[in-house]
Amino acid sequence: MVILRAILLALLVAAPARAQDAPNLEDWLKKERKEAGVFPRRIAFVSGFGEAGEEPQFLAMAPADFEKASYIRAADVKSALWDLKLNKAKFAETDPKELVFALTGADTVLVAPAKGEWELLRKEDGKIVSVLKMKKPKSAAPPAVAEWLVAALGWDGVVLDRSTDYLLVGSTASILKTPEIQALAVSDSQAKLKLAADERKGAGLLSLSESDGGFGVFDVVFLGQGVKAIPPGTKLIIERKKNEKATK
Repeated sequence: MVILRAILLALLVAAPARAQDAPNLEDWLKKERKEAGVFPRRIAFVSGFGEAGEEPQFLAMAPADFEKASYIRAADVKSALWDLKLNKAKFAETDPKELVFALTGADTVLVAPAKGEWELLRKEDGKIVSVLKMKKPKSAAPPAVAEWLVAALGWDGVVLDRSTDYLLVGSTASILKTPEIQALAVSDSQAKLKLAADERKGAGLLSLSESDGGFGVFDVVFLGQGVKAIPPGTKLIIERKKNEKATK
């Protein structure tokens, strides 16, 4: 982060003023997007699993509350439980973990027991795999869980869509609350769910123009040598330190 901060501060003066034709965030979010790359899009929260066909132990987290804190959609638990009740025979022999994915349509499941480490599950090539296990956050409130999730994956945001020199980015409301923060786009990160520290090779520098909750519009300030564009799915390392304009 020290190296990133030095890069961002050195290039801060080069950030261009926002062009008149920059996409409006509210209008952009209304459009249907084909999200490319590997990252959580819809997540289900469980505290544990029952036996085959039994009701999963869903964590009490309202989808609307989590979606205010993050770009990620939260699974609708009520709909999932109704589906199970209406199709009890269909799911009678289903593996407990498979059942959660099937009922919620989630691509990511966060297993958050009251005690012990939290675990992130994904489906890869039709199989459920454990992505990571980590110490749980101090709070189970939606903003804390959203922050824990991106921190555990090793990045702060992801490019959801692109329009000329502007990028629609998904992150957390907490990260994007600071005006004009800057971010480093990580080269060749579209197919990587989790980033290690030595994989953070810069593809370009971005500057936040507008934000709403866990979504933001970033301007492309600078592209790395040989980089022609920053594609959807690219992971971002976002500067957390407030710049002078943000603190006035």
